[in-house]
Amino acid sequence: MSSDVHALARTVSEPKLAKDVSANEQQFWNSDPPSIPPILWLTAIHAKWAIQASQRAPFFALQLYHLALASQHCVHHLANEISTNDNGSSLDLSLSQADDLADLIDDLGDCIEAASSQAVANDPSKEEEKLDRIFNGLSALNGDVAERNKVDEPPGDNTLQ
Repeated sequence: MSSDVHALARTVSEPKLAKDVSANEQQFWNSDPPSIPPILWLTAIHAKWAIQASQRAPFFALQLYHLALASQHCVHHLANEISTNDNGSSLDLSLSQADDLADLIDDLGDCIEAASSQAVANDPSKEEEKLDRIFNGLSALNGDVAERNKVDEPPGDNTLQ
């Protein structure tokens, strides 16, 4: 009986890998993140700091943690975009987005520091507005990068007959 329990525990804890591993690698960079180009080094360090610091914030901890993880995800998306991009105009756009991302992560750092103060407990609405703006900025940034990486439909009639 006990060997059956151990076998069950092993099968539950060992996830089965999908046949198409490349899709997983593109979606999740926790185990194998892309190489970070020098332009994003400081931004990547700030994103890591935000992940750690957000977990200690007494107010808005889950929101801050989620935004910090999202910012790291955007860093990885941009790093991948910059390292695989051959088009000059698209690269200029990626570098512009790197600046926007750095600004959003700086704002996130300000929110994390503010969430550690007692003043937020008295009037949380100001920080909530900042968090909403950061969320919208990260969403727009990630959407822009995903849109550039989207595979275009081949020309022709793709409707079902």
